[in-house]
Amino acid sequence: MRQTLFRALVLERGWSRFATFDVKFGLARDALAGREREPDLHRVTVSERTFERWMAGGLSSLPRPDTCRILEHLFGNTADELFATAVSAGQGPGDATGPRSRPRAHAPASTGLDVAWTHADARRLVEGWSQGMLDRREFTAVWGAALWSATPRTRLRTPDTSPATRRSRRLDAEPLLDLVDDITARAHDLDERHGSAAAAFVGDQFATVARLARDTPHDLVVERRLHTSLGRLARTAGFMTHEQADEGTAQRWYLTGLRAAHSAHDADLTASILALMSNQATVCGRHRDALHLARRAEHVARDAAAPVRAMVAARACLAHAGAADLEGLCRAHDEALRHHHAPDDPTADRTELDALAGRALVMIAPKTPDPGPLLDRAQHLLDGRVRQSTGHERSALRHGAYKALAQLTTDDLDQAAHTTRQTLHHLPLVTSVQCGRLLDRLRRELHTHRRRSAEIRDVVDRFAQAAS
Repeated sequence: MRQTLFRALVLERGWSRFATFDVKFGLARDALAGREREPDLHRVTVSERTFERWMAGGLSSLPRPDTCRILEHLFGNTADELFATAVSAGQGPGDATGPRSRPRAHAPASTGLDVAWTHADARRLVEGWSQGMLDRREFTAVWGAALWSATPRTRLRTPDTSPATRRSRRLDAEPLLDLVDDITARAHDLDERHGSAAAAFVGDQFATVARLARDTPHDLVVERRLHTSLGRLARTAGFMTHEQADEGTAQRWYLTGLRAAHSAHDADLTASILALMSNQATVCGRHRDALHLARRAEHVARDAAAPVRAMVAARACLAHAGAADLEGLCRAHDEALRHHHAPDDPTADRTELDALAGRALVMIAPKTPDPGPLLDRAQHLLDGRVRQSTGHERSALRHGAYKALAQLTTDDLDQAAHTTRQTLHHLPLVTSVQCGRLLDRLRRELHTHRRRSAEIRDVVDRFAQAAS
């Protein structure tokens, strides 16, 4: 018997009896048939013998296409993922001390979050958060309906205002909450400057604040403030984990942050997390999901502060670029600038808003008949972040690479070499698998022009030195 994600999920959900699985499969089949308006799907069935073969693993081929579609709808994973033979999971955050005694179980990122969107249920989830939610599982990313159902569909509703049931003595909250806020801000600063290097530290701070929310006596006002801090830490941990290219765990952090933000009635934080999830979907090539999440972020952001609305709109540029929607990209950038009223507010830095739009233009340019003007515009928008990098080293590294790629495409080789040198200056300070992949792409593009320019040859050699 070979371990597969299908078998792990069936056992985890308590569906190991065929009769139970058959009911769940039928419900998923009927729901998918109704949603897709395909009545023929109602006729798809699974025999007990087939179910037993699936549980045993080692299939020589995937089930029939319609059966795969229903299974993907049921579990939120692709058929390839469900029936691939599992390998031992790698180490996750906080597990750098040595090899595991046993592999972690595989589970969708949304596992354990399927409770009502109420304050009381968010409090219930904290019980699990405070005991190391990442210690026993390897999370796989979910997409499509499985992802959308795990995110809020409408504007935030006011959570219940009943007093929290705590012990009679109350926490002297202000000094401790100030400390929590300071830790949260410093974690965000670590992310901005150095990427994913401090992911384990941020995860530890999240667990500490979760224990504080669970174990200390306090009123509802203090609890909401703690949940805001939990949401911000989860957002930072999610982005850091995404930078490590661990997309399932990143989704788990983001979904957890959404729960905490909803409990705190924080529209700004909710919209911000949804926008980051949209960008993650774009990186993973899930462009339909990216647009869907971007629209949800914009919907929630109608209740948010102007700087947050500006950043949400700017991040939507990436979703439109992935979907080859130039008109939508330009509209999103215009919307970002319309909401940019506070030039000194770091949550909506004009330089970063322009950099996101410039990056999106570099992404979409090859999909257009006349990429030249778009790439010229992109370089102008990216230039500010390349020049103003202090405190935003990771962003400067990423957007500098995009600017150099634009210059190579327009055959401005000397300027591409110059921009690459500026970009490599940040490399020792930043830990990011995603940035590493982007730089590898830039290195390959530079190498194709090596014989045409001494400047290019010099910068290719610098790449080799940086790698060593």
